[in-house]
Amino acid sequence: MNTTQEVFVVFYAILWGTAANAQPRWKAFQFPLLFRHKKINYRIFLSMFLFNILPIIYFGWTLWMLSGTQLDINEWDIRSISLLILHAIIPAFATFGFHRMWIGIVEIKPELFYFSTDMEVPQQFQEVEPSIKKLGIKTGVGFYNILYAFLYIIIGLICSQILR
Repeated sequence: MNTTQEVFVVFYAILWGTAANAQPRWKAFQFPLLFRHKKINYRIFLSMFLFNILPIIYFGWTLWMLSGTQLDINEWDIRSISLLILHAIIPAFATFGFHRMWIGIVEIKPELFYFSTDMEVPQQFQEVEPSIKKLGIKTGVGFYNILYAFLYIIIGLICSQILR
């Protein structure tokens, strides 16, 4: 691995951990209730795709784009540090894009993923399953979260490839 790849891996891990820290409240991966209700299933499947599959594909693609000796740092000067930030650190911020995408999709149609109120949550899930009301999910802003998600991801992809 070259220096740029190493920096990308470190920042991706740190930022991914930061984004993942917001998930427990949302119960994105409610595996104990998998196949117990379709709302929970939809949320788990969305989470698997946006928090597992797409980030792994993005990570692999970006790591591959950053391969080669031309992106290794030989001298530590303002130019090499600027290129390191451009190629390795900015692309790592795409992790927030996957998180924003998930939030945006849930905000567009929250009733697809959660019960509206605590009263609607089946009795056997009352202690562990949040509701739209409890989470305070607001509709009407989902489109903007999805837009910003795409910006995070696209800017990351562009930065990993420009000026190579």
